[in-house]
Formats: sequence, structure tokens, C-alpha cells
Amino acid sequence: MYLGNWTERLARICARRPWVTIGIWAVAIAIALFFIVTMLGDALVTEIEPTNNPESSEALDIMNERLGISEYEDLDETIIIRSSTLTVDDADFQIHVEQLYDELMMLGEEVFLSGFTYYMTQDPSMVSTDRHSTFIALTMPMDADEKMDQVYEIGDSYATGSFEIFYTGSASFMADSMELGESSMVRGETIGISAAIVILAIVFGAIAAAILPIVLAMVSIAVALGLTALVGQTMDLTFMISNMITMMGLAVGIDYSLFVLTRFREERQRGREKMDAIGVAGATASRAVFFSGLTVVLALTGLVIFPLSIFISMGIGSILVVFMAISASLTLLPAMLGLLGDRVNKFRIPFIQRGAAQNYESPTGFWAWVTRVVTRVPVLSIVVVVALLGSAAIPFFDRDTGMSG
Repeated sequence: MYLGNWTERLARICARRPWVTIGIWAVAIAIALFFIVTMLGDALVTEIEPTNNPESSEALDIMNERLGISEYEDLDETIIIRSSTLTVDDADFQIHVEQLYDELMMLGEEVFLSGFTYYMTQDPSMVSTDRHSTFIALTMPMDADEKMDQVYEIGDSYATGSFEIFYTGSASFMADSMELGESSMVRGETIGISAAIVILAIVFGAIAAAILPIVLAMVSIAVALGLTALVGQTMDLTFMISNMITMMGLAVGIDYSLFVLTRFREERQRGREKMDAIGVAGATASRAVFFSGLTVVLALTGLVIFPLSIFISMGIGSILVVFMAISASLTLLPAMLGLLGDRVNKFRIPFIQRGAAQNYESPTGFWAWVTRVVTRVPVLSIVVVVALLGSAAIPFFDRDTGMSG
């Protein structure tokens, strides 16, 4: 008789009632998607600020106060206009700039608080040395970076003939950073999921088994993003949290599911009934996943206590997605295994056989050999590993720290 534990009991309960378990997760996903669509955009910010008041911030406040700079009240934006044939002294160039300025200011104070052109100030510093370029200086409210798409639309419409339009400033930087983060997340998900499917297909030798961990990872990511949208209603979260959730979700979601799914398939190969195989996987692999996940969560709390908003945001996102990956592996995966059973081995890949019964009493292969060697000479193995890790850490002591860019 196999002595079980609470993870085994949970796995068996979910496997016996698969549709109830899957239904609960489906409701959670639907609610999460609603939160993502309606709340997540407003919950994320591009500012990176300390949560305490370090001496550097105090010095910056004093400097801004004495210089009369209202850094935290508004955003600056600069639109550069250049012509390859006309100069700022030509009437057509002036008309072009003034029409662009007037159309921009028609967006109202929700987008622009103030602005000026060279033709309003006659400031020679606003003109390039070849007199083919000038710029419009603009001031925008703190949250107006969300409306930069309107600014781009108007500005780009004036990039006609010999004229070119360029954008620079804190508003465009924040808007472009947000867009870059979102596009990077989509691109990273596409590449990561594609690579994961190929690797898992090779590991399992079956397409169905390869897709299952991906599904669990995507579920964890979706629910974690929904929870992030809720948390973002009480505090500002840096936009990088979305990338962190995606990256960590794919990693731990696939990893944890892989443990449980592999153990289930092994137990079925040994001849156990489906429910018993799920129970053994729950008692062993699921238990390991639970404690491994808790260890990861505890380690990630170090990010949350660091007094900088970007690290706190990444810590919160990572903790949420790891927690959801643990929950999905302990509940949703057993339910799906209870529903699918041996159908997880469907769509086998030719020439890659992972379904044949193995001799677990006398295992063979590379990893079995490594295990035997390490356990026979443990002291020597520890010395070798520590030496290798120490050698890899040597460059750390010769690092050059500083800001990138």
C-alpha cells in the first residue's frame, strides 16, 4: 500500500472531478481576462522611482527646487522638423511648422499644457547650424504619454515632401518604452513557446504531452496578469512586470508540469492504473513542486523589499505567477490527466520513442550513470562541482558596475 499525503489526496480529488476543477479554472481565466482588458493598462506605469527617500533623491529635489524645475509635475516633448531643401527662413517652412503647432495645440490641455516654436521666440538655439532644422518645444501633463499615438498621427501627417518629423523627450520615451515592452513580450512568448514545444516534443515523443505543459504555463500567466491588474489598483506597477510574468510563467509553468506529467507517464508504464498513477505523481512530483515553488517564492521576496519600484513590481509579478503555476500543477494538471489518461501520448513522433516500458530496478543511460558516479565518490564530486562553480564566478569579482546606455 502506497502511503500518500495531502498533495496525493488533492490530485486524486481533482482527477475524480475533472470538469469541476477545469470549470473553476475556466471561470478564473475569464475573470482574469476581464481584469486584463479593463484594468491592466491603467495599472502599469513607466516611471521607475525609489520607494524611500535616499540622499540622491533629496539632492535632486533641492537642485530642482533651486533651478525652478518642476520635474515631477509634467513631461517634456520635442518635435523636430527638418527639410532637405528649405531652411527656417523660407516662408513655406514657417507655414509648415506653424500649422503643425496649431494642430497639436488643438488637442487641448489634456495633451499639451504649453509650447513654443522658433517663430514665436526667435531663439537662435532652436535652429540647426545649417538652418534646415528647428523644433517645437512642448509641455505635457504627467499621464499624457498615453496619448502620444495622437501626437504621432498628427506629426507623421506633416512628414510630406522634403520634410521629416522626429520625436524626442520624456513623453515619447515613456510611450515607446511601453510599446517596446508589449511587443517584446509578444515576441518573447512566440519564440519561447515555439522552442518549448519542440524541446518537449523531443522529451516526450508525443505532441499531446508536449502541449499540455504549455497550456498550464499560459493559464498561470493569464491568471497572474489578472491578479496584477487588481494589485495595480492599489499601487503603481512598472510596465516591466508583464515581461517578468511571461518569462517566469513559461519557465516555472512548464518546469512544474513537466515533473508531474513525467512521473504520471512513468507510473503508467510500470503498470499502475490511471488513478493510482495520478496519486503517486501527486504524492511525489506534486509534493516536490509545492516545496520547490515555495522556495522560489521566498527567494523572490528579496525583490519586494528592495526600495525601488521596478524591483518591487518584478517581485510581485514573479511571486504571483509562481504561485499560480504551483496551483495549476497541483490541481488543473491532475484534472486534465484524469480526463485524458493515456491520450496524453497521442500523436507520437516517428523515431522518437518515449513510451516503452523501462527497467526502473536497473536504470541505464547518461543520467543514471552520473547518479551512480556521484553517489559512489560524493566528496570528490563536491570538490569538482565547487571548483567549476568557483571558476565560473571569477569574472564577477572583476565586473564594472554602472548604468547602461
